[in-house]
Amino acid sequence: MKRSNYIGIAGSAAALLGIFLPYLPGVSFFRSLEGLPAQVFAPLLAFFLVLAAVLYALGREVLPRVIILCLFFMVLVFPVYAAMKCGLLSVLYLLRIGAWLLHLGLAVLVAEIFLPIDWLAKSRGNVLDNSPVR
Repeated sequence: MKRSNYIGIAGSAAALLGIFLPYLPGVSFFRSLEGLPAQVFAPLLAFFLVLAAVLYALGREVLPRVIILCLFFMVLVFPVYAAMKCGLLSVLYLLRIGAWLLHLGLAVLVAEIFLPIDWLAKSRGNVLDNSPVR
């Protein structure tokens, strides 16, 4: 398995864990949304994070990257909208470990897309591949 697959699995797992840890004071991401978004968006976010992690584990790279980019920008909308409405410092003060872990996990995945680790390893001559030497 390539190093980028490990990064994809770890980033997806961190983001998924961030959904269930406290996102706001005493509330998980699922509970922080109200009404229809809570019933639709949060379970879909969890499903697509699990799907991306499974696809990374299976060695796929294109579809999980598309999923992660879409999720990153959708999840980024919530804090940006809240910061515009209430002020940046008040939003940063309210966010808890779950929010930071969710955004950090997605940011790692997006960074891996734009800065592929395997490309760096190949340029140095260290190919982390399980293919037999010929």
